[in-house]
Amino acid sequence: MSYELYQRALEEKGQHEIQGAEHNARIVEYHSATSLGASDDETPWCASFVNWVLKQCDYTGTNSAAARSFTRWGVKSELELGAIVVLKRGTKSWQGHVGFYYSGDAEYVMLLGGNQGDAVSLQQFKRSDIIAVRKPKAITDSKTVKVAVVGGVFTVAQQMLAESETALTALVGQYDWVNPALSIVTVLSLGFVVYDRIRRMKLNGQ
Repeated sequence: MSYELYQRALEEKGQHEIQGAEHNARIVEYHSATSLGASDDETPWCASFVNWVLKQCDYTGTNSAAARSFTRWGVKSELELGAIVVLKRGTKSWQGHVGFYYSGDAEYVMLLGGNQGDAVSLQQFKRSDIIAVRKPKAITDSKTVKVAVVGGVFTVAQQMLAESETALTALVGQYDWVNPALSIVTVLSLGFVVYDRIRRMKLNGQ
């Protein structure tokens, strides 16, 4: 999942601030992924960029323009491609920077992030400045995935119903009296399948 985030972020590489009164509409769009909703490309936007990328990949971010808001987001991660890295910056506890991990060594890490040299770019940072490395929670914990799974259950149910209707049609051609009874049994059976599948997902914490 972290790799997916990196790939999406990479597609934005090269987006940059515009000098003067004009603003890069894409960067303003990044801001729309946070509650701050800044309307310019000069307000610090590293966290806005990360939130926007997460949104594009159907993950819920922090909705905050503060880099350190990602310190406790998701779950802990190793330094793997696409992991979200939070760095300390400046002298104040609220200051920070956030981006996607690309590579590193014993002293430095290379991040792909927004507002790096006023652009979406690759930039090197001190490894010692890292305060958190995070990634999205497991796919079964994603609200987005929950909806997809439940939707999938109903899709399967619809397919089963369609197949059952085909079989019923053939059967009714021979025995007209079974139509009402079998239709009721089919609907009740499918309803139980859907209910049982949802119940199992809840029990498994999905």
